[in-house]
Amino acid sequence: MKNKILAKRYAQATLNTLPTEKYQDIFHQFEVMKNIIKTHPKLREIIRSKIVRNEQKLEFLRNILEGVENNDFWMRAFTVLILKNRSEIIGLFLHEFDILLKKTLRMKDVKLILANEHDNQTLDNIREEIEIFLDSKVLYEVQLDKNILGGFIAISDNKMIDASVLTSLHRFARRRVKW
Repeated sequence: MKNKILAKRYAQATLNTLPTEKYQDIFHQFEVMKNIIKTHPKLREIIRSKIVRNEQKLEFLRNILEGVENNDFWMRAFTVLILKNRSEIIGLFLHEFDILLKKTLRMKDVKLILANEHDNQTLDNIREEIEIFLDSKVLYEVQLDKNILGGFIAISDNKMIDASVLTSLHRFARRRVKW
């Protein structure tokens, strides 16, 4: 719990150092950063190591981030954590920073459940409707589930839009029983 609170504080402080016009750039790079950390398991080991000196950790990071857009921003963020001996919370920091940045940009992650695959135009139409409902930009992950028969179910945070054929049939059946 303590590490999560620390990660949130560092994420907020880091976001506060960023000019508003850079938010979108950093957001688009965020996936690159997550992939760099995922594809360099040695990076996690070195950064978390109690044996490796901070200067070595920073040099290793500098080499990996070379050529990454806005690498100065990322280096500053990681340097603060490393020099404050908080390198063990870098993963939590990235998670909290992602949440804050999306909230600031009014974006929401949505799990979109479909019965079948759809073309891009149909997905765009569904996304637009969900964005209107949530009053936010939507980043969706598609999951297929033939059990819903058709339509879609969209789940984000504590909201759900159930426009599935299965639910419509259940509603119809309940109304019909009351007649």
